[in-house]
Amino acid sequence: TQNSLCSRWSSQMQDAVNSDGNLPDAVRSEIDGLGPSYEELHSELVQLIRGLLRHTACSPQWSASILQVLERFRQDPTLLDARLREIINLLCGALMERATNHTEQIQVARVLVGLANVRGWKTIRRFMPHEVHDFLQVLRWITRLECAESPRPGWQIVYCALLWMSSLVLVPFNLDVIAMVSTAQTLVSVAISHISDPGKTQESAVALASQVLIRSD
Repeated sequence: TQNSLCSRWSSQMQDAVNSDGNLPDAVRSEIDGLGPSYEELHSELVQLIRGLLRHTACSPQWSASILQVLERFRQDPTLLDARLREIINLLCGALMERATNHTEQIQVARVLVGLANVRGWKTIRRFMPHEVHDFLQVLRWITRLECAESPRPGWQIVYCALLWMSSLVLVPFNLDVIAMVSTAQTLVSVAISHISDPGKTQESAVALASQVLIRSD
């Protein structure tokens, strides 16, 4: 029966995933008989994300479609790794393009939070863009989010901003020289202001504070 087959290949998956995150052909063929292959799911995921970059509005329906595909990877999240850098780069780019449009930006942030839930935030952070120009962009973004005059963003947006910055503070340059302000102190203050937040924002706030504090400068 299909139930017994599901049980059998689920057990095989735990033991048979290759070191590079791929499944043996024998196991993959059984999976493919039950639904879309992981290659097809990868393609669907990337196409949905690329669609927003061209013309699709980031609607709740769009984010729900992507989150539904991501759930298919929950049993073995490492199968996402083949396209993970590409997916994260697309999402981070979309966050920046919609930095002044919180209605659409929160939908992109929802997807990135969902990706972190499935694959783990430490892995997601490792693949986030981390060039000097990214640091300046995200610093300006966080400054806008923390501005008293700005409308209060959704927690998903704050979570993504702090998580991304927790990666960017590891760039091997003096933060104050890059931004020409007391950047480290500012970022610690921002992180501390969110450490008491409920839910996942606290997670990224702690990550940011700890990464800033371990810097030698």
